[in-house]
Amino acid sequence: MKKIIFAVPAFALLASSFALSGCGDKGKSDNDSVTNVRKEASAHEATTNIAFVNMDTVYSQYTLAKELNAESEKYATDHQRWANGQQQSLQNSLNTLQQKVQAGQMTQAAAEAEYEQIMRRGQALDAEGQKRATATQELIAGNAKRVQDSIHNFLVDFNADHKYDAILSTDMTSPVLIYNPALDITAEVVSGLNARYKSAAPEAPKAEEKAPAKAADKK
Repeated sequence: MKKIIFAVPAFALLASSFALSGCGDKGKSDNDSVTNVRKEASAHEATTNIAFVNMDTVYSQYTLAKELNAESEKYATDHQRWANGQQQSLQNSLNTLQQKVQAGQMTQAAAEAEYEQIMRRGQALDAEGQKRATATQELIAGNAKRVQDSIHNFLVDFNADHKYDAILSTDMTSPVLIYNPALDITAEVVSGLNARYKSAAPEAPKAEEKAPAKAADKK
């Protein structure tokens, strides 16, 4: 998905840093608090055809998202409980074996045989654990994709009537939820980048410049 990036020129940042450093404590306002409390922007009349969606609110209030999140959490919790239980069971078996050996209740050969049996059980449980973990991860990923696809499809239908040029997200990992394809300038940017790269590349030396003639050849 295409992302919109607003870049601040380096010289602007440099100028602002000089301005702030020259103020001193005298000109310091409450906004300069060292606690760095995040400020909320004030609402004002919109002058562009852009909207945004608070995704934290969507995920916490959209019924499908809540249901699938609860299912994902249950699967993850069940898998962790199973893994912890199996690990404890193996540890108990090893502790019991050790106690029998120390009490002289088993021969060396019998102890080694039981130990090998416990290790084989551990290997089988490791394989089973990998299968369960993979299944759980796939379910969680599938649930996440289902919610994302549902939101995206709704926004496509929603925007068919509202005609926003872009709908932004408060989730910075995916800041643009949907956009007007007419705004796509990718081809122009790629063309311009390649043209600039070509013009900046040094020209290849001419044939006669590659190998200067020797003095003997000039005679």
